[in-house]
Amino acid sequence: MIDEGLGGLTGGFSHFGWVIPKTFSISAGNSQAVPAGTILPINPRVCYATTHPQLAAIVQQTVTFTITGGGGKLILGGGEAVVDIAQMPTDETGCAEVPWRLGAAASASGLNTLMASVPFAAQRTQAFMATSLPIGIGSASLGGTPATLEIGGHEVFGTVSVNNGTGQSILGLQVRGWVLQGSVRQPAGGSHDPFTCAPGVCTTPDRDIMIVASSSPPGLVCGSATAELDLEQPDGTLLDSFTVPITLTQAGGCPPNTP
Repeated sequence: MIDEGLGGLTGGFSHFGWVIPKTFSISAGNSQAVPAGTILPINPRVCYATTHPQLAAIVQQTVTFTITGGGGKLILGGGEAVVDIAQMPTDETGCAEVPWRLGAAASASGLNTLMASVPFAAQRTQAFMATSLPIGIGSASLGGTPATLEIGGHEVFGTVSVNNGTGQSILGLQVRGWVLQGSVRQPAGGSHDPFTCAPGVCTTPDRDIMIVASSSPPGLVCGSATAELDLEQPDGTLLDSFTVPITLTQAGGCPPNTP
């Protein structure tokens, strides 16, 4: 305890308050910058210790990590769970950490924020910041303009232009395709091989992206539709989406008055 008053120097009583002899501090993982939608290479890490009677780690105590900005997620169990809030125990060193994947579409500043907290310490919270570096699809085309796909027919080759503002080459990118029509969302192919995007603007390799309007499962009909092209990391993390208007046809021709 500490004496918060002046005791016998005044006509009143002294006031006493408890000092919490515990520290809570950031150990690693703050102020990183990676492409949007990427898991940080260094996990946010905090350490919890007592200072009384001497400095010592506090083990098996719960630290709560909470996403507070940027739309990212915390990754648990090697990807089995993706959450906004995670409770992690401190280890034998008194420290706890959690994998943090930044948002795919953060604010214009790219700012992502995470808070770590414990119930009892002189400072009970610590704030982490990370920056999402811009990478996304600038343009895309599917064959001619307007693009036409035959339901159950041959694929068309697509080209995607990627704006890479990260300042570094991004390896293993892939494009996944979908055909959207009303309530139908159908897989439609994508990249044949992963590709590398150098800083600046890159274009997918020639004839690498193949998009098809499948007849199985059924659901697509003649008329207007949309092709969605998703730019993904090797683990499937979505970086950006781009849509292209398309027209669906079928062998033998479409019914009259098809929209």
